[in-house]
Amino acid sequence: MTPGHRPLPTPTDHDIDIGTTTRTDSAMATSLPRRLAGILHADIVAFSRLTHDDEDTAYRIVQERMALVSTIIKNHSGHVCDQTGDNLLALFHSAADAVAAALTIQQQSEAALESTKPVTFRIGVNLGDVIENEGRVFGHSVNVAARLQALAPTGGICVSEAVRTAIGKTLPVRFDSLGDRKLHNMDEPVRAYVIGADPLIVLTPPQRTSDLRRGPTVAVLPFTTLERDPADSDFLGHGLTIDIVTALSRYRQLFVLAPHTSMALSPDPASATLTGQKVGADYLVAGSIQPLGAGLRFSVQLIETQNGAYTWADQFDLDLSQLPKARDRVTTRTVATLIGAIEESRLDHIEHHSTPAAYQTLLQAKRLVYRMREVGDNQLAQTLLSSILRVDPHCAPALAIVALTHLTSVLMSWSTMPDHDLSLAQAASARALEIDNQDHLAHGIFGITSLWQRRFATAGIHLGEALALNPNDADTLAGQGLYLTFSGDPESGAACLTAAVERNPFHPDWYAWARGLAEYNARRFDKALSSLLSIATPTRFHRRLLAATYAQLGNLAQAKLECQQVMAEVPGYRIKDTLRIQPYQRQEDAADLMAGLRAAGFPE
Repeated sequence: MTPGHRPLPTPTDHDIDIGTTTRTDSAMATSLPRRLAGILHADIVAFSRLTHDDEDTAYRIVQERMALVSTIIKNHSGHVCDQTGDNLLALFHSAADAVAAALTIQQQSEAALESTKPVTFRIGVNLGDVIENEGRVFGHSVNVAARLQALAPTGGICVSEAVRTAIGKTLPVRFDSLGDRKLHNMDEPVRAYVIGADPLIVLTPPQRTSDLRRGPTVAVLPFTTLERDPADSDFLGHGLTIDIVTALSRYRQLFVLAPHTSMALSPDPASATLTGQKVGADYLVAGSIQPLGAGLRFSVQLIETQNGAYTWADQFDLDLSQLPKARDRVTTRTVATLIGAIEESRLDHIEHHSTPAAYQTLLQAKRLVYRMREVGDNQLAQTLLSSILRVDPHCAPALAIVALTHLTSVLMSWSTMPDHDLSLAQAASARALEIDNQDHLAHGIFGITSLWQRRFATAGIHLGEALALNPNDADTLAGQGLYLTFSGDPESGAACLTAAVERNPFHPDWYAWARGLAEYNARRFDKALSSLLSIATPTRFHRRLLAATYAQLGNLAQAKLECQQVMAEVPGYRIKDTLRIQPYQRQEDAADLMAGLRAAGFPE
């Protein structure tokens, strides 16, 4: 969120005398007073969604929470100097006071999670000079605190190196390094840390809310390390734990326990059931780092706490020259795969429960839509989604998938009124976005719907926003690949889709079709064929592109065989139908596809 203060331009070293409060800039008639302060910037997570669901109730609850936060700040010798709705800025006499207040705020937030509208904060803390003038607070140090807040995971606290140095061992906390981070609109990187609390001060686990939109609870255990240098291994292990917590927190369908809770847990996966019960988690993520020749092996497991079963496991081997980028690579691949593994696990539970919870129902509907096999799947998905929306009409993910059902009807030629279905898709996705404009899924599907309406600028904006909100989401990355392909950049589209496939081993078949289309448009027909043949049960939608690909490769016999299977299902299909349905921004970009379909024997 935009901070409530209006910071002055950041001064450079040569116009500030560090030992005084006087600028040498002659354009400034009088100097402004500066003082060293602990700076706390707090922001409410998903504030727009809270206010949209029930504006009056949300306003009352937020005001109550902000009043409590103000009292906590006052009790720690601080004062609030700016508050604008969902964010707050406070100053303290010391860094220790600021961090102690932040810990108390977050612990109070966890204790209040049984509320039907829980208010959760991200907090950033910095130590530095501030300018106070006429009741306002300005300065570079204030900006840093606001940027650190944006780095903090939901329910977490992110601090600067200056804070860590000032506190030392005066508080029962651990500083888990995020490394040097490039902050928005700042030239120099800042070393950032996430606070990990001592186990003795961790509160009891939060109770579940009745919110239908909340999915399973996930806790990330501290990565165990068997490295030669304990200091280096702790740095890497703690950093990975925090990175994964932060990245998972971007997925709104999960409830991810805050870092200071996760970091206080036993890292031993053997006690998974007991640990899960202790913190109220459905799944635990456990990991380890160990030497492997001249490099390192990262191992990650997903454990279902109900029965202690290992739902998924993977490992990554990296040489030491890759170490600076190792955390990003491991985090990105791990998080995207974990989401798929959790969804698969929850879907398996449906077979053993006659009345699945809303989250499982949502996943079941999503799977039916993604199969794109028969109109009955789409209709069943709509029925399932209607059952969710009857109970919770403001469930943005359900509305977003409703939009997908209408879009799929158009893509598969099931719709008798395609323009009407596109309008319904646009209306449902717009409603989802209106309810929660911080939901990456809502932005992504609104972008894809806009793409098929040939509103290319709008599609690009919303897919870009979806990736900014959650850069690890494979579905959004695949959607971006489609957008690039239809916008005339199939090479970049293929790269996006390849990355999406790598990030999500549980990917639906449309990933492979979309990658095949991108490779086809890039005239890399052998790669297009390889991608399409990875689809275990191809539909006519896939076979049309497969036929054109075989034709481009000179295998006309196989191309005609695929054509015959398609025409047997839909005798009325014509090449112009593909040209009408596929949203190419420039018709000339579709020329190769049209040529391949003709060579395969499809009628004009």
